[in-house]
Amino acid sequence: MDKEQISQISRIPRQNFLKLLGLACINLIPGINTLNNELFLEVPIKIPPSLMLHSKDLSQLPNLIPLIVNSGYEATTYEQYYKKLLNGEKPTTPLLISIDDIGITYMNPAFKRIIEIMDKARMVGTLGIVTRGERNEAKTDIWKYLAEKQKNGWELAIHTEDHTSLPFLTDRELRFQIKETYEEIANATGKSPNSLILPYGNVNSKLGGTDRRIFDVCKELGIWWVVGIPGGKQISGSPPYFAGRVGPGRTEQITMEYLANSFD
Repeated sequence: MDKEQISQISRIPRQNFLKLLGLACINLIPGINTLNNELFLEVPIKIPPSLMLHSKDLSQLPNLIPLIVNSGYEATTYEQYYKKLLNGEKPTTPLLISIDDIGITYMNPAFKRIIEIMDKARMVGTLGIVTRGERNEAKTDIWKYLAEKQKNGWELAIHTEDHTSLPFLTDRELRFQIKETYEEIANATGKSPNSLILPYGNVNSKLGGTDRRIFDVCKELGIWWVVGIPGGKQISGSPPYFAGRVGPGRTEQITMEYLANSFD
């Protein structure tokens, strides 16, 4: 380093210098690197326990949530989990909870009740938004409710326009299903979504193997996560990452066993 470079560093404000130093330290953490504010995992990381909920699961929540809390899980969103990794943090007991099929023309009361139960337990999750219908058919009060949840730590994720199995669509149709909901969430809340929850958890191409078109569109939009059901046990490389989930069992105790053993 020559004298001119040293002189330039000396003129950097102390606060900015500390920020730069912090970023440098992040890149020194084994297996985790950041470039242009994007995560790159040199070493695979195991996906945390991930629970998928629908409106029908409401009856289990009053007894399930206390079990989750007492087990020491820290409920988080896919967005929050990504940001922690980006900052060089490795949460010890994260739990990813997602709720599918949230509509913006009609809000099933069961969803509000699930969210209320989780709010009381100081838990947050990821809401899969289906934007079916014309944009002018969306209810202002529903978007207002969802935007408020977003401000309080909940994540709003793409669950597509029509809840259609993406691998069965043409390139143009697939792109529309993802991008339309992406734009509607961004326009309604002022914040672009970072996750796509796949309808039916389907990520497999009709010809077999992963449908890369899904990831190509998500990469273009800057989406970090593609969330399915089977597979997705670990992540590596750069986003978008594929993450799997498990659904509830017949009882709360079985659900807890699923979470403990889901990706072993």
